Amino acid sequence: MWNNILIWIRNNSSVIEAAAIVVIAIATIAIARLIRLEKQGQRADRMPVLALSEIVELHETTYSRALYVKNIGYGPALNIVRKIGEMQLVLGSLASGDKAFALFRSGREIPILDNPTFRALLECDDIFDHHFEFIYENRKLSKPRRISKRKMSSTDANRS
Repeated sequence: MWNNILIWIRNNSSVIEAAAIVVIAIATIAIARLIRLEKQGQRADRMPVLALSEIVELHETTYSRALYVKNIGYGPALNIVRKIGEMQLVLGSLASGDKAFALFRSGREIPILDNPTFRALLECDDIFDHHFEFIYENRKLSKPRRISKRKMSSTDANRS
């Protein structure tokens, strides 16, 4: 029996080589995909993600609305600048889970984030000096977008 197997292998060596090449190619592709997924996971583990939240406060007979920026990502957000209308404001830096005050309005008008004309732009850096931009408009917050150069310098904006 072993003798027959050895003879078959000797007579079909090109088929065996082709099968080995296919197996190696598939393994190489699988390893490359695993490495890419690991790099994406590492990037997500250190990337800041900024979100907006609104809190309604009742002071005796008046209502006020406060807008906060919160870092819901895993990495710290450094040099945060927010722009609402023409006013830029430096919010500083936020660790994962921290929030900072961003805007105040009084009255019973529409909630800040529900106003279809409300637009906010947030920019920040991560610990590797990569720059990210977040845009809130049409009642939606965009996904984090990596930008090559910041549009709003933290040195030119007003301090909070």
